[in-house]
Amino acid sequence: PTYNPPLDLTSYDALQLRLQTDGRIYLLQIKTNRIHQNDDLYQVILPPLTPNQWHTITVPWSDFLLTWRGYVDDLQEPLEPYSINHIGVLMAERKDGPFLFKLHWIKAIKLDELFK
Repeated sequence: PTYNPPLDLTSYDALQLRLQTDGRIYLLQIKTNRIHQNDDLYQVILPPLTPNQWHTITVPWSDFLLTWRGYVDDLQEPLEPYSINHIGVLMAERKDGPFLFKLHWIKAIKLDELFK
């Protein structure tokens, strides 16, 4: 989704997702107002998941890499979650055909709360 006004998630350390996939490769991407070029995104490759099972995964802000049109930018700037205006998922394999990606929920979390 696209957020206007942008989300301010500075009180949190990560995104957590409850999802089910077909085992293919997916990217989680975030666009912020801080980005300099229109095609810049912060992206992270989601871990390989057992197909057709529900999984809960946690992605810290520090795992996201600044990219331009899918290429990792040489000059990395950390994702600062105070101006998030888009969160999306991209199927990263360049293969035609059916795919399965079910998102039950996504939320911002504090990492220290995971271990309480």
